[in-house]
Amino acid sequence: MSERFSQVIVTLRYPDLKCLGAPNAYYRSATQGAEFHTHITSLSLQSGRKGADISHQSGAIRGIEFLRDRRTTMKMLILRGKAGFYDGKNWPRGALYEQPALDYASRRGYEGQVLDIAGVAYTGSPQHRMALAEYRRDRTITALYGFSAGGYNVRHIIDDMTKDERDRFAMAVVLGAPGNSPSLYKGPWELVYRLDPATGHMDGPRALLAEWDAAVAP
Repeated sequence: MSERFSQVIVTLRYPDLKCLGAPNAYYRSATQGAEFHTHITSLSLQSGRKGADISHQSGAIRGIEFLRDRRTTMKMLILRGKAGFYDGKNWPRGALYEQPALDYASRRGYEGQVLDIAGVAYTGSPQHRMALAEYRRDRTITALYGFSAGGYNVRHIIDDMTKDERDRFAMAVVLGAPGNSPSLYKGPWELVYRLDPATGHMDGPRALLAEWDAAVAP
């Protein structure tokens, strides 16, 4: 497959198949098959057994759907910290320097979406419930980014996910939530977990973006 599409959805017949070479892809392992969502223009599929190539004629591919709307992309839902006065600024809708968070989402191949509510870190909080509802409503959301109180709430959202919802989850980004260990967020998804940088709590999103840019710089 080499045509240009904004999204490719591939459903496979077997549960042990993996998607390779897709920077922003997820697959669902199940008896009924695995589902891949990706933004790459050509999809490379291999089996979990010694990397045998899977062709269209192999019978492994159950169905392929090409979405031609270039605006379709996977989303990263971004959760702010709690409201208050931080870093010399008042944050009535929740503390977060949004641009570095949105830029990080874009660098990782996602469309960033900031949830417009302040974070308060407890199970059943308004941010927790709103974010979970949005994740369930919009199946293009496959990643969560939580800063400070939002980082704590990422755990509550993951805890409340059904199996199907977990299967589509691709990445958790947790910044400035030292009260939770990384193990609380681990799963078959990518985890990016960072404590506060030396430059301070509010600088976490900028520091993560700078770390990514430095790592991928030529």
